[in-house]
Amino acid sequence: MVDNAVLDGRNVSIHCADGVIADIHVDGADWPGVQRGAVDRLDGRGCLVAPGLINAHTHAAMTLFRGRADDLPLMEWLEKHIWPYEEVMTEDEVYAGARLGILEMVRNGITFFNDMYWSSRGTARAAVEMGIRACIGEVFIDGAADANRRRRLEIERLLDELEGCSGRVSLSVDPHAVYTVS
Repeated sequence: MVDNAVLDGRNVSIHCADGVIADIHVDGADWPGVQRGAVDRLDGRGCLVAPGLINAHTHAAMTLFRGRADDLPLMEWLEKHIWPYEEVMTEDEVYAGARLGILEMVRNGITFFNDMYWSSRGTARAAVEMGIRACIGEVFIDGAADANRRRRLEIERLLDELEGCSGRVSLSVDPHAVYTVS
């Protein structure tokens, strides 16, 4: 429950059940069915109630690259600094970077993000564990047919693993960029 928050200029209390808003009561007074001591409570005094924000284009794990040659033209930055590092990044590194990115998003009111990055399994794992809603993109680029087949199998395996996420995390198939996909 959140007490004393402001919604449309009025103080409200918000009762949540099973991860969704169950009721909003004006002026923060009690209402039937909610016992004061029986629920977790947050003091919303000085806080405004607003819908969660959506970040429609992220590479959450790239939080790990901050400050890394960030004053260069795009292609030089990518080809000489980012792509060589991405070639050796592990799923666990993507997972760690995604956790940091998700933490920053949640701290800033983002409740859903659309991500497109390599080793999507790491980002998906972070999103599931941290309880945020997300659409995780499985990236593909031009290349050998065998590599693309492996990527498709990875996508199918990840979809199977995400089935138990109660719909919070979904998967998309994303072409990388106009300069890497014909």
